[in-house]
Amino acid sequence: MNPEPPITKTLNLKILRMEEYYKKVGEYYSEDAKEFDKRYEENFVLKRLRRDFREITLKFLKRKPKRILEIGFGTGLDLEFFTNEFKDAEVWGLEVAEGMLKEAQKRLKGTKNVKLFLGSLETLEIPTSFDLIYSYFGAVNTVYDLEGFSKSLSKISHKDTVLVFSCVNKFYLFDIFFNLLRLRFKKAFERVKGWKGYSPYKEIDSKPLSYWDVKKYFRDWEVVFYKGYSILYPAWYRAHRFKEERVEILWRIDKILNNTPFRYFGEYSLYVLRRI
Repeated sequence: MNPEPPITKTLNLKILRMEEYYKKVGEYYSEDAKEFDKRYEENFVLKRLRRDFREITLKFLKRKPKRILEIGFGTGLDLEFFTNEFKDAEVWGLEVAEGMLKEAQKRLKGTKNVKLFLGSLETLEIPTSFDLIYSYFGAVNTVYDLEGFSKSLSKISHKDTVLVFSCVNKFYLFDIFFNLLRLRFKKAFERVKGWKGYSPYKEIDSKPLSYWDVKKYFRDWEVVFYKGYSILYPAWYRAHRFKEERVEILWRIDKILNNTPFRYFGEYSLYVLRRI
């Protein structure tokens, strides 16, 4: 299965800057590609979140989608899920990390209804529209230009398109207080002032997004559903400190807190949007 470039590329200075940016993002994630699935399978928080993302996505589909697009498909875990869930659908995937694309090709070898593309949404001309567009686990946090990204989404959608994405939240109250108590003042507010990703060993330009940021940048879209994650439930990078059964109560408490303003202050967020 080879990456198939869409019809045309538009070249100008902004596009060239974008491509240089996404090249760095791609190199960052390509380094992790071969070990990605192993680390994921060992992390019960990531697995729990992914199950919930999928269930919510399916809940908001009024009819079976004929064409689906995933942005930032990683090793293809969700592409595999949706191709099995909707066997008659045409499923497309965009990914900027060549290493991830190669791993996805291995996973999806022999799957006929999947088209994989290497590149970003903003720099590629895609000559079709989609019934479902989704992006799980933070690809939206590494978008170069969120307004341009939102406009690009509008071009490949229609009035009934369901857009679902999850992202790292800008205001994570637990982490702010946790780091303040440990006198780590810079770390407490790094998501607000200039976050460089989760890894302490390598950096990536990332933009954690608050609910209000999403409302600002996605003006052509209406947020029809929002959910906050890891309000009290452990963040995925703390999963190794806990046993899943011992923090089940925190998952249930988070469910209750999603009926309060605390839902806007978890570690992660999920959005479901429709075109206005």
